[in-house]
Amino acid sequence: MTLAGVHEVVAALDGVLAGGAGTRVLLVEGPSGCGRSSVVDTVVERSVAHEALVLSAIGLPGEQDSPLGVLRQLVRGEKALAPLTATLDEITSTRSEDMQRLCRELADLRAGRPVVICVDDAHHADEASLDHLQYLARHARFDGLLIVVTVSLHHRPVHPAFLSDLMRRPGFRRVTLGRLGEEDVADLLRAVGRGAAAAPFYELSGGNPLLVRALVEECRDSTTPPAPRSAGPYAMAVAACLHRGGPVAASVAQACVLLGGLATPDRVARVTDMPAATAREALAALEASGILTHTRPLHPVARAAVLAGVSGGRRGTLHQRAALTLRADGCPPAEVAAHLLAAAEHDAPPAGDERAAKVLRETAETLLAEDDAPRALRLLELARPACADRTRQGADGIRLAQVAWRLDPAAAEQHVDTVVRALRSGSLDPGQVQPLVQFLMAQGRCADVAESAPGVAEPFGGPALGASASAVGKDDGDVPPGERVLCSARLTEATWVPIWHAVFALALSDTPGRAVVWSRRLLEEAERRRAPGWGAAFAELHAQALLRTGDVPGAAAA
Repeated sequence: MTLAGVHEVVAALDGVLAGGAGTRVLLVEGPSGCGRSSVVDTVVERSVAHEALVLSAIGLPGEQDSPLGVLRQLVRGEKALAPLTATLDEITSTRSEDMQRLCRELADLRAGRPVVICVDDAHHADEASLDHLQYLARHARFDGLLIVVTVSLHHRPVHPAFLSDLMRRPGFRRVTLGRLGEEDVADLLRAVGRGAAAAPFYELSGGNPLLVRALVEECRDSTTPPAPRSAGPYAMAVAACLHRGGPVAASVAQACVLLGGLATPDRVARVTDMPAATAREALAALEASGILTHTRPLHPVARAAVLAGVSGGRRGTLHQRAALTLRADGCPPAEVAAHLLAAAEHDAPPAGDERAAKVLRETAETLLAEDDAPRALRLLELARPACADRTRQGADGIRLAQVAWRLDPAAAEQHVDTVVRALRSGSLDPGQVQPLVQFLMAQGRCADVAESAPGVAEPFGGPALGASASAVGKDDGDVPPGERVLCSARLTEATWVPIWHAVFALALSDTPGRAVVWSRRLLEEAERRRAPGWGAAFAELHAQALLRTGDVPGAAAA
């Protein structure tokens, strides 16, 4: 456990400060936020209090490209070693004579004091600095030397020769830090004077010490369980853990948050466009740190903190990849649609991306089958500009008009006008002319039909209802001819207009009561299927049918 690891480091330090012989080397490993830097701070503070000579440095991303960068931090951080600064500036390589010289001067300047050297995040250190540190560990000819090196448990490996040589030193110890258990969290809360139950702190932090302390700070003036807030200490601690974990871990965390409960290592790898092995390693690091675990959902504040560093364009790209990935895996259409819509909010699908347009169309049709017309309409609106094929755009326009009418007949007008212009310019596929003509006639735009497609119009109930009508067999001979189509046709975007006309014909026939029955039935179905556009049309027809039967009060109420 983390607390036990800290005690082990302190015990080794106390041995050196008490005048222990030889050189001791501690390699402190752990995931982000689990106390590596806190261990270094403890070592430095305790060593300074005992008047030891303390050299400390922090490896930073990109430090590998700065030869001797970490070593310069170590030397320049201690005033007593000012003479060594000039010496270091003369060193341009890792020749053995240079390392011997540094070792001798350090021995002369320590004045009999213990020497404590700490390098935090050594996985970011440059190779030349590590070579000098390795030489000190092997060849220092004075007692009381402690070298503490911290590395991320799941980051890029430290220089192999450096680690393998340290591990062979007689005084080498490896200390692994990890997440706190619930009892450890309770101990930590008691140590800071909080008698609150540990469970909420443990649940929100995943046992990550940095997050536990941030939650304590979050509710410093309250006795209630922690309630993280946006931009508060907890959110900042989550962001800090991700930053310390490196860009790969941050990218994986972002993909996990976007995928939610559908996240798997394989899907995360595809969404982030990284090798599967790399994604698995990053997921292991996030799991070890407690930022993401399989046993608890992330708090909304933590989710927001994970995504805070993602630009709008990048987030749109991630949502697009998530949609394509989930679609390929056969996940629920609603999940796919959510990512497609989110991608549009941040960065609309690029023009000419036919693959994206196809996914948008297919998902929209699946949502329509589930009577989720609002989201289906939005997906179809996104699909049309994403497709560069003008013929395909015409078909998309007709489909948009059909779906829009299901919700609001007035909103369908703009889509119809666009397709009419395509027809007049000759860019509409011949197969789309008849559906367009039917649509125009349903809107009463006979002049547009005569001008744009003369001689094409056919009676309502043509191809859309012909197959359904022919499905009525001899067993249905007792069904009046006017109702046969109504008995067999399903109410859809392609059939609702001919169905409306079939009921209207019943209303004008000698049996208007049958029109009352059918219009009420279809009105109820439209309401059940969340189609207010259809509902308005059938409600008007229902009132007309009631009038034909002489039920004036009923017609007024309808």
